[in-house]
Amino acid sequence: MPTISKGDKVLVSGADGYIAMWATRFLLERGYSVRGTVRNQPQAKFLEGFFSALGYGHRLEVVIIQDICTEGAFDEAVKGVDAIAHIAAPFHTNYLHDEIFKSAFQGMVGVLKSALINGTRIKRIVVTSSCAAVMSPNEKATTFNEDDWDIAAAREVMEKGSKAPPMQIFRASKTLAEKGAWKIWEKHKSEVPWELTTIVPPFVFGPPMHDVTSVKTLNASLQLWYDAVIADIPRTKKSLSVSNSWVDVRDVALAHVLALEKKEAGGERIITTAGGFNWQEWLSAAYSLPLSVFPSHKLSPGFPEILDGPRNYHITYDKSKEERILGIKFRTILETTRDTLEEFTRRAGAKILVSGVNGFLAMWIVRILLERGYSVRGTVRSESKGKYVKEYFNGRGLGEKLELVVVDDITKDGAFDEAVKGVDGIIHTASPFSPTVETAEVRGTVGILESARKEGQQVRRIMITSSCAAILDILPEPKQFSENDWADKVLKEVEELGAKDDTTARVYRASKTLAEKAAWDYYRTHKDEVQWDISAINPPYVFGPPIHEVSTPGSLNISVLSWYQAVVDPEPKPKQFLASLSSWADVRDVALAHVLALEKPDAGGERIIVSAGGFIFQEWLDIANTLSPSPLPSHILPRGIPEITQGEKPPYHITYDASKHERILGIKYHTKLETTRDTLAEFASRGW
Repeated sequence: MPTISKGDKVLVSGADGYIAMWATRFLLERGYSVRGTVRNQPQAKFLEGFFSALGYGHRLEVVIIQDICTEGAFDEAVKGVDAIAHIAAPFHTNYLHDEIFKSAFQGMVGVLKSALINGTRIKRIVVTSSCAAVMSPNEKATTFNEDDWDIAAAREVMEKGSKAPPMQIFRASKTLAEKGAWKIWEKHKSEVPWELTTIVPPFVFGPPMHDVTSVKTLNASLQLWYDAVIADIPRTKKSLSVSNSWVDVRDVALAHVLALEKKEAGGERIITTAGGFNWQEWLSAAYSLPLSVFPSHKLSPGFPEILDGPRNYHITYDKSKEERILGIKFRTILETTRDTLEEFTRRAGAKILVSGVNGFLAMWIVRILLERGYSVRGTVRSESKGKYVKEYFNGRGLGEKLELVVVDDITKDGAFDEAVKGVDGIIHTASPFSPTVETAEVRGTVGILESARKEGQQVRRIMITSSCAAILDILPEPKQFSENDWADKVLKEVEELGAKDDTTARVYRASKTLAEKAAWDYYRTHKDEVQWDISAINPPYVFGPPIHEVSTPGSLNISVLSWYQAVVDPEPKPKQFLASLSSWADVRDVALAHVLALEKPDAGGERIIVSAGGFIFQEWLDIANTLSPSPLPSHILPRGIPEITQGEKPPYHITYDASKHERILGIKYHTKLETTRDTLAEFASRGW
């Protein structure tokens, strides 16, 4: 049967994935047109932007298929294409039993069924399988070939269902999906103009080209490589002696393209492997490279003696069919190691814009970003405001990756136009308080989004610091609030009172509500024009140690000042104040939440409450007085009214549903004891 030729159009499923991005690049570089499928608009924007920058945008078409498991999902996508590379089947072992089988089996079978119905021009379909569908674990060293199938895993999963080990579930899904594909082709091959080929790789390593925001979002095989070669975790001789087989992501991507082009590949199952490895080989390769290749980490030499003597790999594969049909010159372990580390180094240079960088929360955000290897561009209102910030981070050895720019008035049109250029993400924390509602906060928030739309071509995500003030309504009875709640009641109150409203707290809550609503409204209006999405972090009271420039307790921000007045200030406080109930979070946890939400794909488009739970102020006094020795020895701390917390505790008046945070971010919050101890110690270091 005929194969594809230059100018033909190839459908690539899951085109924004690890292997698929490289396959798409090779196809475009070789003169083909590509129709790529992705799951959502942000992924489409990323793909279009990436290949447009390489000069291939005119030959790339992106279509959205939200769920490849839906019946007929590919019916429209296959129309008018000359070939298909079906790669949308990621390697993850943390799916539920049903999720693995849906993504692997239904996706594979679905694209073939669509090709049977609408693929009148298709000449070849190449699908990505896995050596997980070939090999069965064996106590002795074994060389597998294309005639082998992992029937044992499928049998175990059929017997045990979701109770089977995750890796067995994964292997069974790959076996059944590939067998399903061959069954369909064998049944219909006399009726269709196309042939089927499967590419069967083992572990896939190598430099990622797709949109990965952090180590945590790497696919499973590359995460294993990172943990073995880079991560600061204990290693043993036994763990580094474990062996298997591998292939570079670029070589397996090329195998898909060659299998579309070469006549002999039709109807073939082709194992694509560079050979065997043990983990020590990767460590030794990394350790042999110049420091400049990966300067951010001190790499471990492991146990080099493992490599003395002959190399015996437990699992290997017969390469003869690949050599005969495709003839790829596979990359070496050293080449893949060097290129992967260089790519990680490049990505570690991702630059994040943090507005209001000298603030209580923002300083902690910047510190966490710099410690995680990011570069930061921070905005301040004046040069003098930035002096302390620079000195602080220089003192911690982090100043080299920190750039400060002056934005003297965030409410001006285009205030952030220059600041957003060349950054990969934005964390907007700057929210100067104004006594009138629709002033600085709303204009600053919308202004930075407008600048990102006009000038932020590299931006992938924008984090907005909102507040639980935009969620809660003051009610006579206790209530648990969630991200679905809005403080609409306070908006009505402020609207009715107008200029007569001199209640600072009410105006503050209204301004936070309006600012966050304005951000979501702006994003919904313009989301089809931009390549970024937004997320909002909504904390309640934020306490904890300040690291920003603050000269006296009286100049602390409002939340920490209230904590200081309750816990440190000797002036007696009324019972009403000490018994008041609300919720809180440590500033370090709120800062980390911003960074994690910037990194985690699932945080996109989400409003996330970040709360450690409820409190009453008397609890903080009780805890402070239990600390021995006192972190603040210069003060005799007030005891408050201890009977408030004695006996049965009343329910906290205001609490928040933590389920979304737990599902997406999963932060282990600081306790009241930890926050109290650390905050008092910081006060002591400042001589207060």
